[in-house]
Amino acid sequence: MTLLHSANGDLAHGSPRKMDMRVIAAIIATLCLLSDSAGSENKVVAGETAEVSVKFQDLRLYRVNKDGIESRFWFTRGKSKRTGCHNLRKRSRLYRAVQYGYQSCEVYKNKGCEVQSKVMFNRKDNDEPTSILQQGYSWFAIDEDQRGPRVKSWSCTHQD
Repeated sequence: MTLLHSANGDLAHGSPRKMDMRVIAAIIATLCLLSDSAGSENKVVAGETAEVSVKFQDLRLYRVNKDGIESRFWFTRGKSKRTGCHNLRKRSRLYRAVQYGYQSCEVYKNKGCEVQSKVMFNRKDNDEPTSILQQGYSWFAIDEDQRGPRVKSWSCTHQD
């Protein structure tokens, strides 16, 4: 934050333009929240649990380089929003996967989602391996190589 001198010599914090932008951003955020809640048809009564409907679904796959820097598989972006079995363009090492909006997802070493080629995963806080990726967690691929196994396909099922 910079100090500015006003016309009468007083010090003022920040620029007036920056302050105006912050106020405008706060007003826009408030209006967005109010319009979302006003359009909501689901009302929660005390003691009931609200059902959350996920409109957005995605599977994100990440690789890690030799220096430990993660990067996302960008070529999965369009297909990762659709259910069913999908092949990757090329076989790539999978370090971590995250999915949301699906009931479950599985990743495979071979194309065509061959059942015998399922990749096993675990969470950092849970050592129990599984092949089924549940929503909301970072799943780390299990392999002899620290950078993960080479994968070729994945499959996701939609919540009913």
